[in-house]
Amino acid sequence: MSVRKILVPIDFSDHSEKVLDYAIDHARAFDASLHIIHAFEVLVYRGVRYDEVLSSETVEDAEERARKTLEEHLERATKLGVKAESQLVEGEARDVIARVAKELGVDLVIIGSHGRSRLKHLLLGSVAEHTLRVAPCAVLIVKA
Repeated sequence: MSVRKILVPIDFSDHSEKVLDYAIDHARAFDASLHIIHAFEVLVYRGVRYDEVLSSETVEDAEERARKTLEEHLERATKLGVKAESQLVEGEARDVIARVAKELGVDLVIIGSHGRSRLKHLLLGSVAEHTLRVAPCAVLIVKA
């Protein structure tokens, strides 16, 4: 299997730090490029977007913090010699990941799994599991 492009979605949790390290190691081993994404979701509640309830500055501040954190992760990868780029993508993670993987033509998605209990998994679903089912490429799941 030839791996030239790796997609790593991160949610800024402690576990996603481990996932990013894993992805950086794989990118270095395969001499592949790394594309780091974060899905930024402006939630909707009963037909009302939060940016209609919260001030636009609040939403913009949250988006700017996400961009800054994503940039820090990008710097970490490039300092370790990996050709990398990052992207903040608006939307729900479970939809964004497979779409971006297809758009970029990635060979591998490296994603974390939080290892929720069976009940939480049943109620909330799993972004990693969904990605495994719908991604157009190989998916490597890093357990918490």
